[in-house]
Amino acid sequence: MYCNNPHIFVIHKQNSSRRYGLETRKPLPRGVMPVTRVLILCTLIISSHAFLFRHTVRAQEPRPVAHALAFVEEGERETDRGNYARAIRLFTAAIKGGVNAYQWRGRAYFLSGDKKKALEDINYYISLQPSEPQAYLLRGDITLSQDNAAAALQDYRMAVQLTPSSVVALVSRGLARMALEQYGSAVRDFERALQLDPRNLDALTNLGVANTLAHRPRAARAALTSALELETNTRWKTRIAEWLARLPHEEASG
Repeated sequence: MYCNNPHIFVIHKQNSSRRYGLETRKPLPRGVMPVTRVLILCTLIISSHAFLFRHTVRAQEPRPVAHALAFVEEGERETDRGNYARAIRLFTAAIKGGVNAYQWRGRAYFLSGDKKKALEDINYYISLQPSEPQAYLLRGDITLSQDNAAAALQDYRMAVQLTPSSVVALVSRGLARMALEQYGSAVRDFERALQLDPRNLDALTNLGVANTLAHRPRAARAALTSALELETNTRWKTRIAEWLARLPHEEASG
């Protein structure tokens, strides 16, 4: 399965939007690396959901209680600061005040490490708002972090169905498919995301990874080279350069 595979690495990546991932399970090997020992950039999209969640809260409350919405605002700030326990208390107060803030509290629970309570909140939220794509993205992020890529894939599929032009949803679905070793389908998701946003670094880098896992070094090199040209973070430029150096120069036979 996903993170239990010793040949698959998942690491935190931070670009223009904050993205939360898992820590690397094992150090990268020195010397020549087999094509299966690569880094999967896990885009567990949390803060990038914040804007849409914020406006979802407001849209769902026709006559919101002023102090309850103030709790939501403060809870957002505390979550961004990493003060998850306080954020959870604030969102709980907002819920008691009549605001549907279960998705916000679920997000805070998830970031605090309490995935059980996070799932309880997001499941309840989805039961109330079954057409909200951001909720499916968050639930997919939670289940993917629990090594349940199959369940995550179902939620990411729903997010894509609800928002076909969402690059985040397409990249997330591609990551779940890559975790399930569905490399061809993952490649198609990343390529579709790049049609919508040709300079998206998450899509470009993961396209390179997926092609590497699919034993397509030429296509992997093209994607990773483009990612290297766009990447501004020195650490990640170095990583991408290392992956490029390990790629074979000939397509795998057979």
